[in-house]
Amino acid sequence: MAPMLAAAALAALLSTAAPTTPDADEAPPCFDVALVARVAKQKPGPFPDDPVFEFTWSRPWRLDLDVEQVLIGGEAPGRLPVTATLSSKLNPHSKHALFFLKRRTDGGYDSTGMIMTTIVSDARGRFVKPVEDPLREHMLYPNGWVPASYEQLLRPIRYRAADAWWLQPPRIEEDVLDELDPAWVRRDGRGAVARRGLFVDDWMRALKAQPGAVCPHD
Repeated sequence: MAPMLAAAALAALLSTAAPTTPDADEAPPCFDVALVARVAKQKPGPFPDDPVFEFTWSRPWRLDLDVEQVLIGGEAPGRLPVTATLSSKLNPHSKHALFFLKRRTDGGYDSTGMIMTTIVSDARGRFVKPVEDPLREHMLYPNGWVPASYEQLLRPIRYRAADAWWLQPPRIEEDVLDELDPAWVRRDGRGAVARRGLFVDDWMRALKAQPGAVCPHD
């Protein structure tokens, strides 16, 4: 099968939810567990009586995750309830997402803020985040949990179309196609595909060496 890589055309529809945004010089909260899961159910809670939530229109959501791969931490695959602060529901068409979770004292889990909803499988079943343009500063350490040297981890990716539903049309307008950086994407008819991606397990191995990422435990 010819290589099929992530469509930049739908990047806006597959936004990465970032419920909390740290200051520019502040690392995000450490996490206990990093995992890839399908979102089986998502249910919003009431808006808290707090001006911060009113300003952002965000509120706690209950997410029921079907965990498929635990990358960091001891949680076993299976159904896992998680609380996340979101301004809207996660894209229901996205098959997989990468979550960074913090364990509560009651044994439950909260999302630390970064939820990557653009996770797909490659042709061999490895989870990957397609990268169709340079990653934004809020995703890179010290603002997020992507190593600043992530470009060294980028690899060409082969996808199974069935595992990457968002490779399908709609296509991009011609004037938008002309503005895309050929170093990151290549044209494919009236669409565009990412040349490279981050294998999630490679990313997590690099992240384990990042000071402050994984919460310390006695």
